[in-house]
Amino acid sequence: MDEDNAEEGGSLLEEEDYYMFLNVPRTATPEEVTAAYKKLGRLYHPDKHVDPDNPQKKQEAEILFHRAKKAYDVLIDPHRRAIYDSLGVKGLKTEGWELVQRTRTPAEIREEYERIARQNEERQLQQKTNPKGQLTVHLNCTDWFDTYEYDDPDYIDEFKLPEVSGVSLQQSVEAHPTLRDCTTLAGQANTSNGVGTGSFAVTWRRLLGPRGWVESEFSAGSGPTLSLRAFRTLSKHVFGNAGLTLQATDRGIAPVLQSTLAMQLSKSTMGSLVWRAGMASSMTVSITRDTPSMHFVSMLQFGIPHSFAFVAYSHKLKDGKIRVGVRGGTFGIQVEYGAEKKVSQYSTVSATMTVGIPTGVSLKMRVVRASYTFSFPIRLSEEVVPAAVFYGTVLPVLGWLVVKGLIIDPYLAREKRAEKEKQRQANQTRIAQKRREAESSINLMQQTYARICSDEEKKNGLLIIIAVYGVASNIDSFSIPAGSSSSSSGNVSPVAMPASQNREIPEDCIDVTIPLQCLVQQDSKLYLVEGSKNELPGFYDPCIGEDKKLLIQYKFRGKLHETILEDSEALTIPRQGHRL
Repeated sequence: MDEDNAEEGGSLLEEEDYYMFLNVPRTATPEEVTAAYKKLGRLYHPDKHVDPDNPQKKQEAEILFHRAKKAYDVLIDPHRRAIYDSLGVKGLKTEGWELVQRTRTPAEIREEYERIARQNEERQLQQKTNPKGQLTVHLNCTDWFDTYEYDDPDYIDEFKLPEVSGVSLQQSVEAHPTLRDCTTLAGQANTSNGVGTGSFAVTWRRLLGPRGWVESEFSAGSGPTLSLRAFRTLSKHVFGNAGLTLQATDRGIAPVLQSTLAMQLSKSTMGSLVWRAGMASSMTVSITRDTPSMHFVSMLQFGIPHSFAFVAYSHKLKDGKIRVGVRGGTFGIQVEYGAEKKVSQYSTVSATMTVGIPTGVSLKMRVVRASYTFSFPIRLSEEVVPAAVFYGTVLPVLGWLVVKGLIIDPYLAREKRAEKEKQRQANQTRIAQKRREAESSINLMQQTYARICSDEEKKNGLLIIIAVYGVASNIDSFSIPAGSSSSSSGNVSPVAMPASQNREIPEDCIDVTIPLQCLVQQDSKLYLVEGSKNELPGFYDPCIGEDKKLLIQYKFRGKLHETILEDSEALTIPRQGHRL
């Protein structure tokens, strides 16, 4: 499962968010960007922090002032802002400056980068083989449930291991000479009851633009076969495809013709009509409805030798789905039910029970890992035996719970911890720098903090009593007792250090009372834009890779309120909070 969490080292590094540092939305106008920059400029201007006894204070102010100016210079320039919006900080490197010199509009900049991205995609595509494989192992367990009568009274029915009745292995690779062409080489090997067969196929597909493609395929194994197929979008809601297959048999060339006409009936509903002529002629009509919460399929087929009706419904869950279906026709009737579970980003497991007359009872278990599929069809009984139905339904569920508890959950927990540690290591230097900047920023905010608190106290405005930012679980459990020190007493001067300094801050959390108070506007309002709060002045990320929250207790018009918001959630205070 290594590729579930495999990432390039560079993708683990967090980039600066210029919008969040200035506390402006991504749709901010130049006037809003300028106003935010001027506010930070007044706070961090080096000339305001000249202290002969502490020359380091001016140096810290110069660093933060330079960071604010860098964010302003990017966001106020339409060309550089377009590059930053498209590619982030990396787009502002050398290639970005070269583009700015030869382009005049943000649209042209984005178009140029998209062109380069397409070229890179084409080069990667030419190197990509996209291997796919499938292993199918057929097991026969009918001796476990089917009962037989023996004439010998001394016969003892011994337990038998499952019999492997067949194995099938399929593998394919792709090659992309151009973005429009794709060549696929596929092979298959089968063995069933001691008899082996095999085949290989070569397929070439050519895109004819956004509306269609053509494909040809040659295969050999059970007789040379040549297939020609084409797809075409006929209108906005209608598309069709057609195919001709010529297979060499002992009796000569056997042609098979198939065509499909499909129409989008609504936003979530598709209808199709399939006609097949040849060795097994049929006409099939189907309706498929797919929504975020369900998937429904109904199908009716008339043909030779089989005609049938089929209905299936799948209820989608957060990480899987539950499925039930019924099929009935000239071959009998079958009921199917099963479940699918997403184990990780690239892995899913599923189990499907099929109970039918005269097909009996069978269980199909499947594991999908990236582009490889492992299937295990298990024949449980030749007839409908209640014991086979019961054990085929219950045992996979119990097996999944055991495997999940003993193997999967511990493994995923280890992988999650390893990923967080990997992310921490990748950002260790940057987080240390951000922490120093945050501490310097808070040190530089002391006078501004005292002035804003004094002004807000005089007009009975917005006072931040305590604010804590960090790991979500610790924030949820962090309680602030009503009536404690400056948190509820109007007699204590708000110019004093924040109440949080007298309280123990939870692990993996930081005190951000002073930075938030310094963000309060002259109209006694606090605005936080959407985005991770760790990029705000005076903030940093104390718990890389963890879900974070921000807790704020504040006093407005003499009343205490408390609010907790998600890391990326926007906020406007005053708003209706929880009265303590």
